[in-house]
Amino acid sequence: MNDLERENRWVLDLVQAMVGAVSSNVRRVGIQLDNEGIRIQFILERDTEEDREEIEDILFEFEALQNGPVAVEASVLIHAGDLQAIALYPRVVYGRRE
Repeated sequence: MNDLERENRWVLDLVQAMVGAVSSNVRRVGIQLDNEGIRIQFILERDTEEDREEIEDILFEFEALQNGPVAVEASVLIHAGDLQAIALYPRVVYGRRE
């Protein structure tokens, strides 16, 4: 499997893990692949315990969909301003309509 096929598979796995778990507070979810593994970025408008728990569940479901161990690093950014003002991961998996 080439890099693009692997990336596409991980994007689909992340979409599947997010089904029913994304609240209106989630502004964007991005993914980036590098030699170290998979990095997933969640951008929330405001910090809530409920969304933090949902993100943990999403990551658990994502890892469960993998055939074996995969290095996953997740970050959560709280940002209510212009998204162009911050560093974003290149592949958008979810973007809230704004």
